[in-house]
Amino acid sequence: MKKLFFGVMAIGLMLLLFPAVNANAGIVAGHAPDRLTGTASDTLIDTVTVNINIPPRIGLYVSNDVTFDLSTTTEPYLPPSFPYQYWATDPGDPSGGATEAIQVFCNQTPATGWYLEAEGADFSADVTIDQIHWAAHDASASHPLANKFSTGWTQHQTGTTRTTGWASYDEDWEFELQTDDPAGTYTSWIAYRMYVDP
Repeated sequence: MKKLFFGVMAIGLMLLLFPAVNANAGIVAGHAPDRLTGTASDTLIDTVTVNINIPPRIGLYVSNDVTFDLSTTTEPYLPPSFPYQYWATDPGDPSGGATEAIQVFCNQTPATGWYLEAEGADFSADVTIDQIHWAAHDASASHPLANKFSTGWTQHQTGTTRTTGWASYDEDWEFELQTDDPAGTYTSWIAYRMYVDP
């Protein structure tokens, strides 16, 4: 009796898991824009191709202009000695955030790499661009910073793989006052460039 009971149970389970299939059913397959037809016992399968195009792109973002105003600085002016470094007064010292928020984007893996570079122009014959120093942002940074801007392109960052979205390479800047800097108001420029060596 036990064998008969378990046999009936097994047959019932198989019927639940494997319902009867019409021996006359067929599969009609096509590809869009095919319009498929079949009998009521057929299975229709219409396939579409999906294409995605992500074009290669690079990007560069630099956040703001910078001012060093020694008439409003919280650091000593006149300085106790020369040369003497000053944080920017606008946007402020590194404890409040980077002097420049810099972001780059690259969505392809270049053969050699991508590069972030900068150059500038002298303010005057006396006040030169290499008196502006920079370093990677550090909220607890102290003077002096390690690197100087120059009148030729110099490398600030590089990468050999694509970035994960917009990648940040924020920088702190300082101005180094030297013994022979005459009083005056000076304006110049610093430019950043980002490119890929394919």
